[in-house]
Amino acid sequence: VSSTFDGDNPAEVAETRVRMESFSLLAFEPGSEERHLPSALQRWFKDGRLGLPGDERAARAVESGLTEAIHRLARGRGITHVCRVLGSWETVPERDAPLETLAASVARCLGAEFVRPMRRTSAREPMSRHSYLSGRGALSRRIDYARQDLIWEGSFAGARFLVLDDIRCLGASESVWAAACTALGGAADAVAMTIVGGRVVSQT
Repeated sequence: VSSTFDGDNPAEVAETRVRMESFSLLAFEPGSEERHLPSALQRWFKDGRLGLPGDERAARAVESGLTEAIHRLARGRGITHVCRVLGSWETVPERDAPLETLAASVARCLGAEFVRPMRRTSAREPMSRHSYLSGRGALSRRIDYARQDLIWEGSFAGARFLVLDDIRCLGASESVWAAACTALGGAADAVAMTIVGGRVVSQT
């Protein structure tokens, strides 16, 4: 079964953002990848650049540390399924994307099922490249942009999702995906987790 957001009101998706739990692990500084570790991590998850070309051990160490941090926040919340937000360039989930392997690792730690319920009909540019997606009222416009061409596949009645993304600015992508989990997939609830940006939560 496939379904889309066609005809939905952006305000309803934005309301999901108000209701859902949403966490970010780290704060980022845009354009500071050379001197700021969280920003370097964000860039790596965006396009696969960690700054250590070919160092597989470094990549695995990053994945292991983030998996443990996310597990500490997500455990006890009854998570049954984990999914991750598609990169702007993806029409279907790419199996070698950094966020793909992290999401699978988190699912294993939580004893949850890692699923790929979403695809899109065409790739699109990142939101940061469009000036109209900034300024007053940007959230609604970003929600419209994020939900374009998205297609949900499958039924997950009663599931509790963890939605994993790389970066949170205004929360449009996580809102769209969380709304898709419940409105299109039949899930009972969705928790959003991003690597950098937004509200940073204490690990102590």
